[in-house]
Amino acid sequence: MSKKPLYPTVTVEWYDAVSEDAWKSVADLPQLAKVQTTGFLVKKTKQTITICGSYHGLEVGDCITIPRPWIVK
Repeated sequence: MSKKPLYPTVTVEWYDAVSEDAWKSVADLPQLAKVQTTGFLVKKTKQTITICGSYHGLEVGDCITIPRPWIVK
């Protein structure tokens, strides 16, 4: 019998900032990057969510914290 996961698996679609260090015309400036991240939802606050790729008990690894206003779905 398998145990219920400690953290739910989620997929989040969100916009990430893009930066470049080369000179460009205004017409060629980059757009925001639309990103999908899948992992374990380990923390939620009013401002952010944190998704991790791995966990063992209460230890987590490969984590990203995303500001909620950047999240599309």
